[in-house]
Amino acid sequence: MIFTEAEEEALRRLAKDGGLLITSIPDKNERDPVFRTIEPGIRVYQKIEKQGLVVITEEEPIEDLDGFCFTPSVELTDEGLKAAQKL
Repeated sequence: MIFTEAEEEALRRLAKDGGLLITSIPDKNERDPVFRTIEPGIRVYQKIEKQGLVVITEEEPIEDLDGFCFTPSVELTDEGLKAAQKL
């Protein structure tokens, strides 16, 4: 499978971190001005979800200062993990 730079970075981040909260993902792709690395936007994750590489959960409870807060997250599927390991 051929991936864009943003898709590869999204898979790498998920493989490294084990998952991301939707609230930590920008609306659009962003590029770090110093290191020139790409920060994949939500559309990238939605695209690779359609390919079966990630799953966007409905809502997972997280504990914050105000108690429990519900927020969706992005996690790798088994296929996504295999793809990330090949990068």
